[in-house]
Amino acid sequence: MPFLPFLARVRASRRISPNFQRVTLSGLADMGPAGPIRDLRIKLIIPGPEPLTGFAGAADWFATWRGLDPRVRGDMRTYSIRARRGDEVDIDFALHPGANPGPASAWAASCQPGDTLWLIGPTADDSTGAGIEFRPGNSERALLFGDETALPAIARILDEWPTGLAGHAFFEVPSAADAEAQSRDIALPDRVKLTWLVRENAPRGSLLTDALRQSAAAGSGKTAEQKAETEEKTTGADRPADAREDRSATDSDGGATLVWETPQFSASGEALPPAGPALRDYYWIAGESGAVTSMRRYLVKECGIDRRQVSFMGYWRLGRAGS
Repeated sequence: MPFLPFLARVRASRRISPNFQRVTLSGLADMGPAGPIRDLRIKLIIPGPEPLTGFAGAADWFATWRGLDPRVRGDMRTYSIRARRGDEVDIDFALHPGANPGPASAWAASCQPGDTLWLIGPTADDSTGAGIEFRPGNSERALLFGDETALPAIARILDEWPTGLAGHAFFEVPSAADAEAQSRDIALPDRVKLTWLVRENAPRGSLLTDALRQSAAAGSGKTAEQKAETEEKTTGADRPADAREDRSATDSDGGATLVWETPQFSASGEALPPAGPALRDYYWIAGESGAVTSMRRYLVKECGIDRRQVSFMGYWRLGRAGS
C-alpha cells in the first residue's frame, strides 16, 4: 500500500521569487518514502468550497475522491517535494499571474498557517521508488531540462545526486529575478553544471528546445554541416507547439492529455526497451507537454537517441484552464 492520503497543515507560506511561492506543510511524520525523494510525484487535493473529511487511510483513495461531490472534492494536482525536514515538506508552486491563475496557484498564494489540505504520498516504509522517474542507471552523464514547473523536481534531484555522475541542468524560468533567487537555494554537486534560461517574452519552451539541440549536437560528434541540417529539419512543426496536438497521456485528475514516456513506462503504448549495456548520456526532460513532445521528437526521431536514454514528462499543458 505505497501511496495513501495524509492530512497536511500549512505551517508557513512565502514568496521566494516573483513567480514562486513556497508552502511548508506539516503533520507528515508517517509519510515516506523510505529512500531518496528525487523527482517523486505527489498529489495535492486543493480544497473546494466544502471541507473534505473522512479520507484518511483510504486505500482506494482515487475512486473515493472521484465519487465525491465536486464542491467537496476540490481539485487534484501533481507536485514535487522541494525539501523534507522531519514531519515537514516544502512545496514550491509556480505562480500563474493573470485572470485565471488556476486552483493550485491561487491556493498557494492565499493560504494561511493552520489551513489544511490532503496530500497523496508514499508511506514511510515504501522503498519501491514508485513515482520517481530519474533513473540514470550506469550512464556517465545526466542532462536535465525543465521549465519553472519542473524546477523543484530538478533541484531536489541535485540535492540527492548520484556519486560520480556528471551532469548539466537547464532551467527555463520567467524572469532574471527568479533565476537569481532560485540559484541561491541550489547547491551544485561536483561535476554538475547549471544553466539558467530567462524566458521573458520568448515562447514557452523555446529556450529549452534550443539548449537541447545544442547539447545533443555537441555530444553527437556531428560536423557543423550536419548540425545545420538537423536544425533545418527541426524547424516549423518540430518547434514547441500548442500542446493541444499532444494525445499521449491523461493527467491523474482526468484533465488534459500529457506526454509521459520513460524507459519504464509508455503512456502511448510504445514497446519498452530491453535492458542493455550502460549508455553515455541520460536525458530527463519535463515541463509544458507540447514543448516536451517536440524535444522528444527531436532526440528520438531526428538524433536517433536510444529510448533507454530518455525520460520525457509533460507536467502541464498550454491552454488548459487550471494547469
